[in-house]
Amino acid sequence: MKFLIFNILLFISFLFFVPAHPIAAMPPLKEDSSAVELRKFDAGKINGYRSNKDFKYDLQKPAEMGFWDRFWFWVWQQYSRAMANDGVRVSFKIFLWALAIGVILFAIVKIVGMEKVAFLIRGRKETGLGYTEEQEDIYAIDFNRAIDEAVRNKEFRFATRLMYLQALRQLADKNLINWKINKTNDDYAKELSSTPYGHGFNNITRSYEYVWYGEFEIEENAFGKVKQQFQQFNRGVIQ
Repeated sequence: MKFLIFNILLFISFLFFVPAHPIAAMPPLKEDSSAVELRKFDAGKINGYRSNKDFKYDLQKPAEMGFWDRFWFWVWQQYSRAMANDGVRVSFKIFLWALAIGVILFAIVKIVGMEKVAFLIRGRKETGLGYTEEQEDIYAIDFNRAIDEAVRNKEFRFATRLMYLQALRQLADKNLINWKINKTNDDYAKELSSTPYGHGFNNITRSYEYVWYGEFEIEENAFGKVKQQFQQFNRGVIQ
């Protein structure tokens, strides 16, 4: 209330002290009537600057260049010419963005692991034997029955995956790896790197990832070679 009364008194005081006469108008602007002197460039001096090498700012070839100097000079010369074209410049920017995205995706795959990335891409997928990929507990699968059934149905890709999980089961039973359902192939490879089984495990992992993540149907003859590789590795672990 006090603040309102103060503002009212301030407004009344302003009305009393405002001058009664209007503010004088500004005087009109005067036109500048002075003479204008037109100047021209000296053509002789301009030609002199043109012929002076100190004023040539184009890319120049340095004197006494070696082979690599001449090579990189040529490369940057071609690059400058290409970047002068709008289409090439835009295409080059798109290429750089695609390269950057590819590097980022590669880093994510290496850090997170191929297993998890592949699952995120494909989502939940039924295996045909009553469980899904993310539920593949190696202690809940009858591997002999599952592998035989997959081979009988000519599902060689899935049979390869089962053989890989079976190898993990045997390694875990021998306490050579600490198996967990959310660990990646790289995790197990690191655990086995200092053991006699590290090299063999890397080989079967490479074959498994080529067959499974390649997502193409493997023929029976090729599967037979993969199966022999897994059997040889498993015999070394069991002994």
